Amino acid sequence: MSMNMVTMTAPSHGHPPGPIPDLVFVEAAVVLNMKPESVRPSSFQGFTALVERKLPAQFKKYIGNASPEPIPGLDVEVHAKVVFLCFLQHVQFHFSLGKVFVSDYQGAGPWLTNPQVMAKSETNGKTLFSDGNFDGSLEEFQEKHQCLDWCPWFGLETLSDSDSD
Repeated sequence: MSMNMVTMTAPSHGHPPGPIPDLVFVEAAVVLNMKPESVRPSSFQGFTALVERKLPAQFKKYIGNASPEPIPGLDVEVHAKVVFLCFLQHVQFHFSLGKVFVSDYQGAGPWLTNPQVMAKSETNGKTLFSDGNFDGSLEEFQEKHQCLDWCPWFGLETLSDSDSD
């Protein structure tokens, strides 16, 4: 959704700071192994699995789920893609009014896989979601996100004092 918003509105923002990367999430399917009618219930274990496309290029982790900052030490060739993904997080955070963004970006080539949606786990005093395996990432987004060329191009407000340094 955020990628579509950016590509559809890009002409109204003028010349982008770089090429918009061609990115897509890998399609996935849930596979259930069901008990055949001829098998006794006690002798059948069964399983459920999430199946994804095998990625044709070297797998890389771009942004972890503990911070909205790029993974340190990434190749120069991947840097532009990661900066764009950080910008997409800001788009998601902005248009959800600070309630959600996608993190744990990883994949290979144009393919992204296994993201984590960072959302407030509690609304109106009710717990809606598990906190997963992160601690405070949503709450710290405004402090840790660094606006680079893409955010001002899209008209997003600077989130933290560290952006103006």
